[in-house]
Formats: sequence, structure tokens, C-alpha cells
Amino acid sequence: MRLIGIGRTRPSLQPFHTPRLHAIPPRDVIGYAAAYAGAWDPDALSWLGWPERPQAELVHWLLDVTDLNRDQRSRELPASFRTVRQWRRKNSAFFALIDPADGRCAGAVSVDTRNGEVGGWLAPGFRGSGLGTELFRAGARIAHDQLRLPTARAGTQRTNAPCRRALQAAGFTPTDGPAHHTLPDGRTVEARWYAHQAR
Repeated sequence: MRLIGIGRTRPSLQPFHTPRLHAIPPRDVIGYAAAYAGAWDPDALSWLGWPERPQAELVHWLLDVTDLNRDQRSRELPASFRTVRQWRRKNSAFFALIDPADGRCAGAVSVDTRNGEVGGWLAPGFRGSGLGTELFRAGARIAHDQLRLPTARAGTQRTNAPCRRALQAAGFTPTDGPAHHTLPDGRTVEARWYAHQAR
């Protein structure tokens, strides 16, 4: 259940479109921060198990980054958020999912460059509209087309029915994997695993 950023040894990643979103490797710190803000609400954090709990006001401010205010908000970003290195993770290809209507970040998807493990999230205002399927299709596309991996894998909690439905709608099928997974916050959860094969 790897759900984090990009690494220094990553291949050159190319932006692309899904039916309703633009998938773009973040080019700057505000791009990373706005993408991660979509996973910092209580619902997402309960599934991801991340220990980080940024202030709610900052999260809302980042979720409201658009094409119109991007440059200004980039200048106003708190100093503690301004180091790109803190957002990058080795061996992971990370894409922000952008709403083309106004440039708002709808979520993010990442793929482990070694084993094709896909993870991601949608920002609160973009959930419940079928975009999870696009997210996981984008993850499979990154794994197969850009990383040249024959198999993409994804793990989720057994009780996360929306995620499991989205995976299956995106063409992932149940596969073997560890029955339990320990989240970053120390909780151990029942896991279900899915795979997507290149065509």
C-alpha cells in the first residue's frame, strides 16, 4: 500500500489525460503540497494511516490552489513546506490529478518503480463521482506505459469498499498478497490485493 511521491532515480515521466483529469508530475513545491492536501482529511488519513495531521486551515488553503492563484500561493507557502526534497520518495512515480476546469488538484496517484504497486487518493470534493476508477486506470497506465512493468498491483483495506469497487472497475482483479498490512501509524489492518496486467 505504497502511497507516496517520486524518487531521484525515476525515469522521465510524461503528463497525460484521463477522461476527466490531467495527470501531471508536480513541477514545484506548491504542486506537491496541493496534491498531498487531498489526503489530509480525517477520512483519508483513517485509510492511509499517515501520522501527519497538518492544520485544517492550511489543508483548506492548499485544496483551494487553482490556476488563478497558484503563483501567489506558491510565494505564500509556509517555509516548512518549501523544500521539494521532503515531498519526494525514492522509487516512486508520483502524479497529481488536476481538474482541467480550474487547475484544482483532485487527487494523486503513485506507482512504485520497482514492483508496480499503485496507490493514491482523491481530495474530498472529488470523491463519490467515479474518479477513483480513473485514478486506478491512470496508475495502471503509468506502470505499463511509462515504467514498462507487466503487472500493476494495489492493496487496500478489506473494509474500504469504495476503493475495492474502483479497483475492479479499473480492470484490476483479485490476487494473492499479505493478509494483513501495518499502516504508518502502527495499526494492522486486513488487506485485499488486486493486479492489473499489461495488454
